[in-house]
Amino acid sequence: MKYEKFCLNSLKTLSSSFFNVPIFELSKYKRDEKQQIDKKKTNIREKVPLSMKTPFFNTRSEYPDEKREFKNFSEQRKVWETIADSWSMLRNKPEEIILKIADNTNIGPVLDVACGNGRNLLPFAEKNLVCVGLDFSKSMIREARKFLKRRGAKAMLVVGDASRLPFKDNSFHLVIFVRSLHNLITKADRLIALRECRRVGKRLVLSVWKKWQRRFILKLLMNFFSSDLLIDWNYHGKVYKRFYHLYTKKELERELRMAGYTSFKMFDDGKGNLWIIA
Repeated sequence: MKYEKFCLNSLKTLSSSFFNVPIFELSKYKRDEKQQIDKKKTNIREKVPLSMKTPFFNTRSEYPDEKREFKNFSEQRKVWETIADSWSMLRNKPEEIILKIADNTNIGPVLDVACGNGRNLLPFAEKNLVCVGLDFSKSMIREARKFLKRRGAKAMLVVGDASRLPFKDNSFHLVIFVRSLHNLITKADRLIALRECRRVGKRLVLSVWKKWQRRFILKLLMNFFSSDLLIDWNYHGKVYKRFYHLYTKKELERELRMAGYTSFKMFDDGKGNLWIIA
């Protein structure tokens, strides 16, 4: 008992010296922080309208508890919230490859992960397929509503996280994930996002920016060939930094296999993008 009291007193002394917080209160701080995070997740799930809880939505959202860079994640969200209208003006046509896939797709539902303004959902919506678009930016979802409404197309639009998809298993015939996986900051989140796409969908169409492009050579040299870059977007005289993880073919193939994809086709479109059909 004397030894235990001595240890406790020593810990209290150390805590007051280094942390300005009693050591026995640190666990309480961690519990409070965890409760706040859990409360936020619960609030997000509670905000899902009743009509959205079926047939696709899984409101329990049981996901692995991975370490995430919340600060950088929130900073990137702010960037996309700010530039959404500018981005939408410059990205107003579906990808050519998506148009070809839509021509050969007659079964829904279709999910567009990180849908932006919904441009890649348009060819599916025009065929009266059930379409769902998800983006982590409220401003992007707002742009998607306007974009699709102007064209007389309908889709269910959801604010959500690509690495925490709020949908039931095998809810979608096709999942589209175009030029967005590379915006997730950590490898853990990118792997979870791929696993989530596999969990909720039967087929996947994915594209990412490839690493070895002429336009990135200078940035790669300045960053000692790191695959993680910040790409500028000029908006109203201010420069906003967007995060991108540039992929090599081997890395993308490796992560797909780690996510559980065993059969897929990969090709380079000649425009700086790697595409996956799985």
